[in-house]
Formats: sequence, structure tokens, C-alpha cells
Amino acid sequence: MPTSVKADQATWHEKNPLRKWRHKQGMSIMATASQLRVSMTIVQLWENGVHVPSPENMAKIAALVGPTVERNWKSWIKARP
Repeated sequence: MPTSVKADQATWHEKNPLRKWRHKQGMSIMATASQLRVSMTIVQLWENGVHVPSPENMAKIAALVGPTVERNWKSWIKARP
């Protein structure tokens, strides 16, 4: 994979709405997973764009992060390099 594509993907991962919120709050993946009652692995998969949260989990994320997170998540997914 070309270096520029890797850099684009790394930048894209940093823009994940949950990850941005988590970093702003100074929360670890472990603390976030605990708050959402999911595993750390699933939070990592969400933040890396490997999996999309189920509607039930998106509701949990919205309750934690804010109501615009689902819209922001959809925009983030569409911007995937």
C-alpha cells in the first residue's frame, strides 16, 4: 500500500467521531468500552472503521457523546480513503 494511502487512512481514523470525543475527554478505550458496556476490541473496531455500531450500540454512543454522533459517523464513513 502506498505511503500516501496509509497516511490518508491514519488521518481518516483520527476523525472517527467516537475517537475524537474520547480523546477530547481524555478517556481511554477501556473506560469508553466500560461506559458503553462493550469490549475494548469492539471500540477499536468501530474507531478503525472495521465495524459499524448496531442501532442499539449507536444509541448508547449517542447517549454518551451527543445526538449528532450518528450523522457525523455516516459522514465519516463516506469520507473513507
